[in-house]
Amino acid sequence: MVVVGALTLLGVSPASAAPPPPQFTGPAVTSVQVAAAAKAEAAVTKLRSTLTTVGGLPHFDASAALDMGADPATVEQVAAGITAAGGTVSGIAVKASDVAAGTAAIAASRASCAGQTSYSIQWFGYQLKLNSCVTNAVIGGLSAGAGAAGIAAIIASETGIGGLAGGLLAGILAIGAGVLGICASSGNGVIVDLSWAGVPWCASQ
Repeated sequence: MVVVGALTLLGVSPASAAPPPPQFTGPAVTSVQVAAAAKAEAAVTKLRSTLTTVGGLPHFDASAALDMGADPATVEQVAAGITAAGGTVSGIAVKASDVAAGTAAIAASRASCAGQTSYSIQWFGYQLKLNSCVTNAVIGGLSAGAGAAGIAAIIASETGIGGLAGGLLAGILAIGAGVLGICASSGNGVIVDLSWAGVPWCASQ
């Protein structure tokens, strides 16, 4: 009764109080997955100068990355991720199979982005918020099979956020495009969390 009274004073009827968005949990990430993701994130961080924005879309200068001594496999992953996110790549040929079917839609959706974008450490672990446009780009990358380096490059080029915890990046890969798409179905972007125990989950913003 006290709760009902408080809600009424706030102008919110119990029947209209919105329930919290559902959360979808992915499999716990392993130490091997965390280490691999951390290595990929570190590699992408070194290539930040080659990730720019051209015409409002992310661009990756693969030639510059190779000249910097980047591993060719990492360069290919980053190129695949940026292309799948609707961006452009110079200095390397990107396989058609690496381009997600929804690339055009992703690029077109950038005119109206909903939600917030931020990265923080919470009491329970790590939290990454991605607005609807970045979320679509990440889903496009995952759908195209972009690895950890590709997803890290998408997030870095789209948001400027670098140095993601390896576990959180591994968590995004573990959740996958399908579940992330469900979490993003409201159109307001997603929240991706990773507990200190290594369990990732996502929810709508």
